[in-house]
Amino acid sequence: MTHTQLTTELVHDLVVEPIPTLDICAKHELNLTQLRQLLESEEFAAIITELETIDRLRTPIFRRRATSTLEAIMLQQPTGPTHAETVRKAAAFYLRSTAPIEPNPTEPENETTSQPEPDPAPSIDDPHPAHNPPTHRAPPPPDHTATADAHANTIRNAAGQPTSHHPPPTRRQSA
Repeated sequence: MTHTQLTTELVHDLVVEPIPTLDICAKHELNLTQLRQLLESEEFAAIITELETIDRLRTPIFRRRATSTLEAIMLQQPTGPTHAETVRKAAAFYLRSTAPIEPNPTEPENETTSQPEPDPAPSIDDPHPAHNPPTHRAPPPPDHTATADAHANTIRNAAGQPTSHHPPPTRRQSA
């Protein structure tokens, strides 16, 4: 290939698909220097900027869709312990993602602190996770040392009332 150009297929392989570099070179008949030149080009930088802008503009659409899905799950009547846990998690995600962020009254507004910022609300907005890594951490694993009664009090419906669905007893095997 004497003249290298950015085709739609090449941009797709570079941005969306997790294809190894040498496989991209072989598929598009490029050597490493040609690929590097394409990646450093103003044309590629403009394409990346345009994709980021479009993704940013599409975010509210995906957020609304995710919120609607969480709301539908949260309003379901649980049919079993696993389903009750799914409903509880959907309600928790829904409440975190729709709750307004309130300023902390103990901290001055203009003063910066060295404390880390809290994790953002869970997000499933990004249709292209390959070029936008997630910015939130998974919740910690459940504490299996709590008693069933204490755990039952933590399962609440969307209105904040304890549910009548108790989790199954813990089945721990001795070592």
